Amino acid sequence: MKVSQLIAADGIRSRLDAQAPEVTVKVSPPPWEPLAWTNTGMPCNTWPHGHTWHFPAEQQGSNRIALQQVLVVENKSDRRVQARFDGDLVVADDNRRPTAIGVLLLEPGESSPEVYLQRDFTIKELSGNFAAREAGQELPHRVLGSVTVEDDRDNGSTDRWDLVLTGCSVVPVADRDSLWMIAP
Repeated sequence: MKVSQLIAADGIRSRLDAQAPEVTVKVSPPPWEPLAWTNTGMPCNTWPHGHTWHFPAEQQGSNRIALQQVLVVENKSDRRVQARFDGDLVVADDNRRPTAIGVLLLEPGESSPEVYLQRDFTIKELSGNFAAREAGQELPHRVLGSVTVEDDRDNGSTDRWDLVLTGCSVVPVADRDSLWMIAP
């Protein structure tokens, strides 16, 4: 009896998957070098070549580093889907300020605007990533987001993409105590 229930459930899952809308999430490579954060809008420039940060003196300063990656959701199906964006996912408003995107309805053949997986970090936080990598540990400071897409059928399907962006974008300057720079 139990085996036949599992086979029936597997058959139902297969039918639902076959009827699921075709949706893709295109993720661009993150820009290198990391971007300079600004409180007036989206980061747009890289840090000047050779820029250094003094840590701990500038550990909480306004010289923050933004890690960013761009993605676009494409509805390639023949029906409307709903895309929900959670976490560190934003769009640029008319004044280039980051704005939470929330939920979008995408019609057949429609794509989302550029969505940014983005967060800014202090030099202290990013030096913590460097120390964790050197110790062979998981990097503690990350940019996290998720995209969940559902169709409008009663027994429809739900797809979810969990996104993580992290790294060691700064390193200590050799032979210079307390100075950090963008990793080569």
